[in-house]
Amino acid sequence: MWNVPTRLATFTGRDDILTEMKTSLRTTKAVAVVQVVAALHGLGGVGKTQLAIEYCYRNTSDYDVVWWVDAEQTALIAEKIAPLGQRLGLQSTGSVALDARSTLDALRTRDRWLVVFDNAPSAAEIRDWIPNGGGHVLITSRSPVWSSIGHKIAIDILARPESIALLRRRVPDLDNDLADLLAEELGDLPLALEQAAGYLEQSNLPAATYLRRFRARRVEMLAAGEDLAYRGSVDTAWSLTLAELETVSPAAAYLLRLCSWLAPEPIPLSLFAGQLDPFGIASADDPAARIDDLVATALGFSMCRRHGDTIQLHRLVQAVIASRLSAAERAKHLSLLRRLLASAAPRDADDNRAWPRWSALGPHLLKVGVDLDMPDDPSGVRYAVDRFCWHLYARGDYHSAQQLDTQLFESYRSAFGADHPATLSMANNLVVVTRALGGYDSALKLSLDTHARCVRVFGDDNRATLRATNDLAVDLGWTGQNEASRDLHRENLTRCRRVLGDNDELTLHSANNLALTLRQLGEVSEALRLDKETLRGYQSLFPETHPAVLTSRSNIAEDLFCLGAYESARHAHGQVLAQRRVYLGLEHPYTLRSAMYLADVLRALGEAEAARELAEDTLERMDTTLGRDHPNSRRMAAGLAGDLRSLGHLSRAQEIATQYGL
Repeated sequence: MWNVPTRLATFTGRDDILTEMKTSLRTTKAVAVVQVVAALHGLGGVGKTQLAIEYCYRNTSDYDVVWWVDAEQTALIAEKIAPLGQRLGLQSTGSVALDARSTLDALRTRDRWLVVFDNAPSAAEIRDWIPNGGGHVLITSRSPVWSSIGHKIAIDILARPESIALLRRRVPDLDNDLADLLAEELGDLPLALEQAAGYLEQSNLPAATYLRRFRARRVEMLAAGEDLAYRGSVDTAWSLTLAELETVSPAAAYLLRLCSWLAPEPIPLSLFAGQLDPFGIASADDPAARIDDLVATALGFSMCRRHGDTIQLHRLVQAVIASRLSAAERAKHLSLLRRLLASAAPRDADDNRAWPRWSALGPHLLKVGVDLDMPDDPSGVRYAVDRFCWHLYARGDYHSAQQLDTQLFESYRSAFGADHPATLSMANNLVVVTRALGGYDSALKLSLDTHARCVRVFGDDNRATLRATNDLAVDLGWTGQNEASRDLHRENLTRCRRVLGDNDELTLHSANNLALTLRQLGEVSEALRLDKETLRGYQSLFPETHPAVLTSRSNIAEDLFCLGAYESARHAHGQVLAQRRVYLGLEHPYTLRSAMYLADVLRALGEAEAARELAEDTLERMDTTLGRDHPNSRRMAAGLAGDLRSLGHLSRAQEIATQYGL
């Protein structure tokens, strides 16, 4: 089980550090609940990531599992860890956060594993993601503060003999003295040495000529009063390489300039071969092959790395390339990237088939799509960011969604004001995820404010207002104001039908929520009629496995249950539960809700033992997904306690009641 980036074929030296890494990871024998942690720390460009990669390759025989996690954006760590669970044979729960936690739990019972967290911001931000168990954890970071969780190893520039060896390995005809002079100019910084060697290898430029140009360029930059990072080694080297690359392939140089503004994570190459065509390749026989050619040219100059269908630049390379662009060029590049990202974003954030695409684009949307200096959103990228946050909710990762929604809501409100469309849309997202986590009163408070602002800013018939009205009506129902909820839903559904049409997605959501309120008020026959009508509307828009269709079927099943048609309800709920387990996962909140409904039906049919078995399993999953204090967990616990009592298990029933404060 392995997902480590490609090894650097010309890795040179560092034997002492690699030995220290191996020693530190074996200082304490890893046992059942004790993992061993080593943290490599140092400035950007000193080779921390390459050291970690090299360690993985040199020690493969020591591990059965080696898993690489890009840890810079901590809100997305779960998405990096969760796929390991599937490789370990775990069944997906449908919730990325829970899949990640289940993966960590599985590692606790194993040994012979290594998990690498690359470019971790700080110990505090990744502490909760470090797995326990009989394995090893390797961390790379610019932060030096790691003593609290593991052995830290400082990484510095290369020793001069290693610098010379690296250069001569890449450029065999380079004599020792000239290699020494080059290493001095490059500051013995591994990233600069590797890039300079790639430049010489690709261009066939004499090393003496390169050294002369390097020195001239540095003098020019110093005369201009520029602050040269790493004594100018990186900045100067890259300016020379970019100039050469521009001559060889202007399009490849342009590709790197675009990538310099994106996140330092894998960038899908399909981003550049979509509807927009920044390289003029749309008419080519094979546009993807044309992109491959550009990447190959850039790879030849050691400017980037390729992983499958993605390209990745070191963040220091990105910073240097970006710093060489004028303000006008920066604005032009960012404008194009925002349009590319907006065009590449999937249309539907609820559809589970699009979730891998959202995951790939997410880091880059968050990097360039949140521009607090620009109130307008001509490219539509801010809407794509909004939908990325919604996709986290849709896939059941409620806590990550709430974290990002809160962060963006507060940022937008501070930058644009509380009445700005972006602020109000993110407020709606935050309302929904807060409600999903059981914060009904908090959701209602924010919903009331958001609705009032939407009415004032947009008017009653605007789509944003219709959405906010729908959410307010839902929140009224969840706080016990069912009649007010029903009346507002009816008014909003009438308006949605008039403004948007009968089969618009928002109209169908409004009808769906009205039916829910009608059922809660005992008007079940009317709810069933409306739910059947809504299902036909959803089926005209989405495939049968779409979450909205499954939710509509679940609502019909619950109507049947409330009408006393228990056998029909059991069949319908069983079908939805089976499909949700397949398409959403075992622990997705929607799947757990289906299991809760089915348990209710089994009790009504007098099948207490079957209800107990389902309730036991579901409650355990709810505790992990939602927490014991969540209303659904407490409802499930109450049902389970009743099952146990009816079966004569009184002490266990009392134990459950005590645990959940029933």
